[in-house]
Amino acid sequence: MPLDKKYLIELLQPGDIILYQGDDSMCSRVIQKYQLWKFDVEHAQYTHVSVSGRGGVIVDVAPPRVKIDNIFEKYVGRYVKVLRYREYQGDMKQGEVAFWSASNCNKNYDVWGIAAFKFPILYKLPIIKNRIEYLNFCSDNGLWSIRQVFPDAMSSLDPNRCMPAHFSAAIGEEFILKAEGEVPSE
Repeated sequence: MPLDKKYLIELLQPGDIILYQGDDSMCSRVIQKYQLWKFDVEHAQYTHVSVSGRGGVIVDVAPPRVKIDNIFEKYVGRYVKVLRYREYQGDMKQGEVAFWSASNCNKNYDVWGIAAFKFPILYKLPIIKNRIEYLNFCSDNGLWSIRQVFPDAMSSLDPNRCMPAHFSAAIGEEFILKAEGEVPSE
């Protein structure tokens, strides 16, 4: 059942993490299949992450590059979980997380990272190891942005190895579940 749009607009605050349940795209299927090696279905089914600006504005890391988008235009009908990092103390720190996420806009999407999900041996290649400076993947952007403000967030995890399922698995420990349901239409 869709979330109420007015409720979701008021609920989404800068720096909130939005987890998206997988769809039927090849990219989503590859991510879910890889995540199933490390996570159960409950967590592996979440294959995309974005960082909320405010209202329906999001920083979306998807091919071909990182950009500002609108959740109510791009993700209508997708099942989502809205998360808040447990250490947020107010809008200022949340806004900083959103700012850091947006600072990656116009960076290219990490297609090599998706390939490495399917073929983990690729992580050993120099082109993959050195991709951090110029490429971006949705979950590493989310964790990297939070870490700019909260350095201890998910401290045992390298942001470049972060997967969407890591956020789902951290609900209750490091993240608070604010809401879940389908994104309503405009």
